[in-house]
Amino acid sequence: MLWKSIEDELRFSTSFRKEIASLIDSEARPTERQIQKCVMSLFEPLGLLASFLVHSKIMMQEVWRTEIQWDKRVNDHIYDRWKKWIALFRLVQEVHIRRCFFMNATTSVYDTLQVHVFVDANEDAYSAVVYFRVEMPDGTVQGTLVTAKTKVAPIRHATVP
Repeated sequence: MLWKSIEDELRFSTSFRKEIASLIDSEARPTERQIQKCVMSLFEPLGLLASFLVHSKIMMQEVWRTEIQWDKRVNDHIYDRWKKWIALFRLVQEVHIRRCFFMNATTSVYDTLQVHVFVDANEDAYSAVVYFRVEMPDGTVQGTLVTAKTKVAPIRHATVP
């Protein structure tokens, strides 16, 4: 995560060590160890990339279910998911988030502050996201992402509720 002070924005870097960068740029089919190394090298504690990172968590769980050896190449299904995830990964550097929730807001704007929380679950994962919403003096409404959290569903099948 990078802070661009002039724009007062948080941005994300997609530069890795040479070993992981060559894996991402390669067309070769990765092993379980390589996928795990790449996924675990990502750290984003604020939850701003949760909707992206949950795909890697689901992919890793699928790899574990195949019970493939650490240094064996993954099967076609996992390889297809890997390629889709890598394509998404390249878009991460385009994510820009203002550090200040509401620019030029007065204290009276914060009297209208609302917190909106959304949750969802399916058989693969569950998630929650928090937004702030305010009404500006001119009557417009602004919302901003505060945080998000995701978890993959347990390997042992459980009902969605």
